[in-house]
Amino acid sequence: MRKATQRKQARRNDRTHRAAPHVPEPAAHIATPSLHEAPRTIASIVHRTTMPVATVGKFVDDTIAAIG
Repeated sequence: MRKATQRKQARRNDRTHRAAPHVPEPAAHIATPSLHEAPRTIASIVHRTTMPVATVGKFVDDTIAAIG
């Protein structure tokens, strides 16, 4: 009787003192570029979209101005 009670208590303690599961970082945080990488990132995004070259330059300049 006593051993069974001790086993139950040990199992209960294991569950309550177990470390919390690792929570992964949110994807948005990982995907956010730092400020010095911003121009290159913006340029690559713009390059993948269809936009006239003159508009691309203005778009990148405006975006960099808005960020920093």
